[in-house]
Amino acid sequence: MAVAGASVATSGKTYFFATQEACTASRTFTARECAAAFINAKAQLEDRAPRFESSGDCRLRFRLCEVRWIEPQQDEALAYAETDAVAFMPMALGVELIKTARGVEAAPTLAVDTPTKLFPYFPVSLTYEARMSLQPRTEPENSAILSADRFEPFSERQPFTGATTFIPAALGAIEGATNGSASYETREERRARLKNAPFVE
Repeated sequence: MAVAGASVATSGKTYFFATQEACTASRTFTARECAAAFINAKAQLEDRAPRFESSGDCRLRFRLCEVRWIEPQQDEALAYAETDAVAFMPMALGVELIKTARGVEAAPTLAVDTPTKLFPYFPVSLTYEARMSLQPRTEPENSAILSADRFEPFSERQPFTGATTFIPAALGAIEGATNGSASYETREERRARLKNAPFVE
């Protein structure tokens, strides 16, 4: 293995290191490049690695796996929500570095071959950030229901203080009513009529 500085890394050639210390000790890359490579590879693995509900399913696909505790999202932190949920994800054997025309890049290495698009090489000169998560819906699922901030309060209404009269809907409801005229009675008159009406079994 080369003992010179970082410039001895062959362009296009990949280098595998199980630990950051092994990378630094090789002197193929600088200590800063090795540190950044392992930090980015760990973040990339946490962000992009698939999760499995059982250890068996994970090992069937990736052979080496580790457990991860699942923290509930802010909107899912209910009183009855499970707090000890776990998932299984592949475990990295180390980090693979490569020198390209864009500079030194790195990616996590698993126990099995994985598609390049799953863990693409990432420049060690940059800080890896998690992929953009889905934005929350800004419109309600049912467009017919307006959001709370879009309701307009009813205008204030003054109480009705005028006189009221009773108008029977059926002309035959009051004795003496005819088709040509409607009978009118005040509220007091209606109360008295109902009070004095005979009881019918």
